[in-house]
Amino acid sequence: MPVKLEMSAPAMPPASTAYRPRFYSRYAQLKQRTDLEQVRRDLAFAKPYLARTVAKFFPADRNCSIVDLGCGSGALLLLLQEAGYLNTLGVETSPDQVEFARQLGVRSVVSGDLIPFLRDSASEMFDVVVAFDVIEHFRKDEVLEIMDHAYRVLRPGGKLIVHVPNAEGIFGSRIFWSDFTHEMAFTREGLRPLTCACGFSSINFSEDLPVGHGVKSLIRRVLWTGLRSIFRLAHMAETGDSGAGLILTQNLLAVANKAHGEAARRSA
Repeated sequence: MPVKLEMSAPAMPPASTAYRPRFYSRYAQLKQRTDLEQVRRDLAFAKPYLARTVAKFFPADRNCSIVDLGCGSGALLLLLQEAGYLNTLGVETSPDQVEFARQLGVRSVVSGDLIPFLRDSASEMFDVVVAFDVIEHFRKDEVLEIMDHAYRVLRPGGKLIVHVPNAEGIFGSRIFWSDFTHEMAFTREGLRPLTCACGFSSINFSEDLPVGHGVKSLIRRVLWTGLRSIFRLAHMAETGDSGAGLILTQNLLAVANKAHGEAARRSA
């Protein structure tokens, strides 16, 4: 397990990020996750989406090595455990969220900042790196460092799975401005050159479509399919582009792939 180095006299954060200790020290409380029962309710709501994501994008091999950066209260890690994955690890900076994850039964979660964790991690040690609702909290230079290290710590053939606010989504600005700590939002066109610059061989994008697991969710799925077509038509009228790959949901999911047989490129 990589060890987080203890600094005897931590440097003050840059003025642009000085708000972080104030918010992240009690992030769960500020997000109105004040007790374990609320966390369990949030988990139950998210479970259908996470289950579909695991089935669609994660390796079938239950022995693969997975790290969840900024794992929050451990919803994804718990679902991976329940699905039989044996080698998972979560990294989370919020002490409250770490404690919730442990109370939920998440096997392996460590408290710490993800950039130092990545710096201290050996090359080619993970098959999957997950960053769900994470990189939007960082500045551009920090995002670039995170992506460089994510590439380095992935084994050849591994994948980076990110979930971010979608700047081209119909209500994408709602997600971006809903959290004071957000620094960025993303689009397909923005993520593609970013991952390419960090060495990834390809990237695929997916909409956050409603998951049909009951009557209400099926109705939402049907309504979204119809309304989405209207916005695609408006997009085509303005740009002349058919919008075949257009993603209009508030968030988007992207999977960046590290080519097989490719040696890890070390960050500068």
